[in-house]
Amino acid sequence: MEPNMAIPRFILDNATTNDSCIKTFITGNFSCAKVHFYLSRQMQSYVLQVYIPSVLLVVISWLSFWIDARAAPARVALGITTVLTVTTMTAGIQETLPAVTYAKAIDIWMAMCLCFVFLCLFEYALANYFLVVETNLNKNGSMLEGNTNSFELQSCQQTISNNQEPKSSKTEINEPHLRFRWMRHITARNLDYSARIVFPLLFVIFNLLYWPTYLSKECP
Repeated sequence: MEPNMAIPRFILDNATTNDSCIKTFITGNFSCAKVHFYLSRQMQSYVLQVYIPSVLLVVISWLSFWIDARAAPARVALGITTVLTVTTMTAGIQETLPAVTYAKAIDIWMAMCLCFVFLCLFEYALANYFLVVETNLNKNGSMLEGNTNSFELQSCQQTISNNQEPKSSKTEINEPHLRFRWMRHITARNLDYSARIVFPLLFVIFNLLYWPTYLSKECP
């Protein structure tokens, strides 16, 4: 065998021959030779062209957690760009690989990267929702404070004119807004702070499960 023989994207690990092969045909028995080639796929090209760029895209999607939630154009553009880039990269990889009926290791990797960048975009949707709720609560709180002060002033005037004790109606003013009290502890800033820790931690856990699982597998 030629020692310098090579196959693109594969490494020839070993080759075994069997000279004791005999095939039976209608015309008689004929000897044959069997050769078994043991190939392993080259990882360098996939690491440089697929894995490293996809990791960088996932990390870039995390930058939205450091952008203010009020900067909607910047965060939406960053999220949509990363999602579309990962989708395009996945389609390009599928064109270069043979079509099979089972999920390949690189398919699982790209699917998880797509999930991470999509969840970053979804996180901004939640942050924007809590930002709107927080803004409404602040507006309602200032309106309630103004209404309470005006009511106390009117009560004091009535007390001076009629010599009567002022009646408080704070409970009536605050009742429509009791259902928003549980949202005071969840803000867009707190959600972004939590995402800065949770998303990288989950991605590290996924890598700790992914690489040992597939690198330890041997072809039958």
